Amino acid sequence: MSAHGQRSRLPLILTVLVVAGILVAATVLWQYMAEARAPRGTVLQPREAPDFTLVDHRGETYRLAADDGRVRVLFFGYTYCPDVCPTTLLTYRQVHTLLGDAAADVRFLFVTVDPERDDAARMAEYVGRFHPDFVGLTGDPTALEQVWADYGVYVNALPPDPQRGGAYEVEHSALSFVIDGRGMMRIVHNYGTPAEDMAHDIRLLLREG
Repeated sequence: MSAHGQRSRLPLILTVLVVAGILVAATVLWQYMAEARAPRGTVLQPREAPDFTLVDHRGETYRLAADDGRVRVLFFGYTYCPDVCPTTLLTYRQVHTLLGDAAADVRFLFVTVDPERDDAARMAEYVGRFHPDFVGLTGDPTALEQVWADYGVYVNALPPDPQRGGAYEVEHSALSFVIDGRGMMRIVHNYGTPAEDMAHDIRLLLREG
């Protein structure tokens, strides 16, 4: 091939390389944007979150629907829990920090599965260890049992342990339910979900308004 022929093919090769580079960059950007819009928790078929009225850690009436307009993160546990509950609330504290100013539009709710021991005063002392904005919820056992049933939460109080002065533990589900500002159940996070993933999903719901 002549030198002229080689020179004539050079622009074509450069064009192909440039186009290929643009396509690769566009594909990477599309994938990045898709991941940024995709929730990292388990996405639910949107349905209205069961409303309830309980007593908060200040001794005041709290109704879930009264917080419409905020994203709500709902967890069921108890203050004497040795591991899962404090770990979850520590994660919530990290999420709160990651959200920054947007945390003002989020309500973190801790509903007891042990009403016999978790009165309002105990809940106030407990949730206060993690963050002053967190809300501890307790109430009449019958009312709480209905809430547990509505959210499909497993609760099983184990027999008291005589060697521990009659203390007992409560087996319970360890899911975090994320409810959007319109009161719809949207996402569930399993125990151990990183704070960064939870914050990511909450931001997605906050952007929806």
